[in-house]
Amino acid sequence: MLLCTVLIGCASPPYRAFEVSAQERGLTAGQLEAGAFSLRTFVRADEGAPSRRLHIYLDGDGRPFVTPRRVAQDPTPAEPLVLDLLQADPEPALYLGRPCYHGLQSGCDPRDWTVARYGTRVVDALAVAVARIAAERQVRELVLIGYSGGGVLAVLVAERVPAVSAVMTVAANLDIDAWTQLHGFSPLEGSLNPATMSHSSAIPALHLLGADDRNVPPASIQRYRSRASKAVFVTVPGFGHTCCWARDWSQWLGRLEALIASTATRLEPAHAASANTAPPVQATVPTSGVTAAFPAESPVPRAAPGALRGNRRSP
Repeated sequence: MLLCTVLIGCASPPYRAFEVSAQERGLTAGQLEAGAFSLRTFVRADEGAPSRRLHIYLDGDGRPFVTPRRVAQDPTPAEPLVLDLLQADPEPALYLGRPCYHGLQSGCDPRDWTVARYGTRVVDALAVAVARIAAERQVRELVLIGYSGGGVLAVLVAERVPAVSAVMTVAANLDIDAWTQLHGFSPLEGSLNPATMSHSSAIPALHLLGADDRNVPPASIQRYRSRASKAVFVTVPGFGHTCCWARDWSQWLGRLEALIASTATRLEPAHAASANTAPPVQATVPTSGVTAAFPAESPVPRAAPGALRGNRRSP
């Protein structure tokens, strides 16, 4: 009986463990439809009435590959760091799961959590979900907060949803090409790379980086920094890819709040005439195809020639 219990525990998919972690933190699970995907959400059980602003958290890539040649059946993150960040947030907040994560894989193709995880199909689905959340909750200001690969998605989604009023990333690999070159991974052909795209949005953006982060070293996003000239970048001594963001989270939220306030003060004269008009809640949804990236949380070593292409045709 003990052996059976152990085997069952070992076979339990990562999304089950994540749900347990959410329950332990007093979070309630929900589900949201967005295009071809169903997305998992988590909110605090004691969340109050709708407010003017909502923080939406996007998690990292988790574990899309078991090995360089074997695609994971469940890419859900094992580390509940983002749940800890949400729990420490005094503002109304919501965890928005990524397409094909958390056991919701109806309508999914393995590319959606492997080579196309930053692709147009995934980004557009998240944009639709974010816009729908804003409309249903009657929220006028959305702040997207993305950890690691979720930070890449936060930047891409913000360009598509006018209701997004600020972006905050933590340890995000914002130059996908530089990141793959750094780790010796296969190129992310066809990926949506924030570092090579134009950024027309003037919304406040705060990007936090760990000085000791070996996964996403601060120098690896230099090209993105040169394009996002209006954004604020902070490199924190002693911090890595996971340590120690949850410990000082209230401090960084305060830094974000100050940035939002200072930006609003600068823009107030230009927007005085339209101060009473809420921004439209919509999302641009192109229909083009996708390709994307390898994990930012659990780097996969370069495989033998052709092995990673085999993953693109995974079961």
